[in-house]
Amino acid sequence: MTKNRSTTLREQQEADKVLRVCFDVTSVGENKFHLALAYSESPRFAGRLPDATTDRQGRDLPLYLPINSTGTTCVRPEFVRGAFKYLTIYIPAQPPSPGDVWSEEHSSSAAEALEGHLDNQQKHLDLQGASSHLHGRHLSISSVYINCTAFPSNPNPRAYTGYFSSSSTLLNRIWYSGAYTLQLTTIDPAEGSALIDYNRQVDNNRSPQGSWYSNFSIANGSAVTTDGAKRDRMAYPGDMAIAAPGIAASTYDMVAVRTALDSLFIRQYADGSLPYAGPPMGYSGEFSDTYHLHALLGVWNYALFTNDQKSI
Repeated sequence: MTKNRSTTLREQQEADKVLRVCFDVTSVGENKFHLALAYSESPRFAGRLPDATTDRQGRDLPLYLPINSTGTTCVRPEFVRGAFKYLTIYIPAQPPSPGDVWSEEHSSSAAEALEGHLDNQQKHLDLQGASSHLHGRHLSISSVYINCTAFPSNPNPRAYTGYFSSSSTLLNRIWYSGAYTLQLTTIDPAEGSALIDYNRQVDNNRSPQGSWYSNFSIANGSAVTTDGAKRDRMAYPGDMAIAAPGIAASTYDMVAVRTALDSLFIRQYADGSLPYAGPPMGYSGEFSDTYHLHALLGVWNYALFTNDQKSI
């Protein structure tokens, strides 16, 4: 990999994951080194400019990853990325300023894309001998792998408590795709809310336009069901009304459902109404009649499938 070239890696399994990318570095030059990472769900948007996480910006900013030494280097936990199938890696022409996380340098002059494949069985990509030179800097990477952080409730993603089997292959695929989606949208509550602009009303972050994080605490507990793996990564009653019966029938991770409900009731307004969604909403009076009723349906579903009268 050299200046004006990039490498695009394609994940072989479904795109809708929550992933933390890591690099095994075998050699690095005397100076600190930075890579720029750009994520995409579709090959249409694969390249130096990522696709979009929020509806406030057409495209996200690439993420800088500092490489300071040999060994394993991973993106920080707050930069887990939901829903990507393509990862483009390139070398910034100029090293970032100290403290810079987001790259403003993403020339549209397309570099030659070299496609690799991530093996999800081994979660390993062999790049033996691949090296990068720029302004006297040198970097060699032996492998790239991914760590799926979704569904923290159970380290075994195949540990379904409910199963489905019919004579129709299509129906079987639909059922398990639904179950898998519910696992992917169950996340660590500390890795929530991709809506940086909305988060700013609560955490006063100064992250630039087009940036994205997964580090807003949206609930208490160890797992929570959300609206999506990529965005908004929040507890929405409308989504929960659909998800809860599926969770009960597939993984029975009803603790994640209760955590989502708790995030709503803890922000209940003085007049008894419930927020439109869990944090970061609920701090500015956000309300929807429809979603208030969906929250009540969520309570009904939780009670129906758990008989947890104490929590109710």
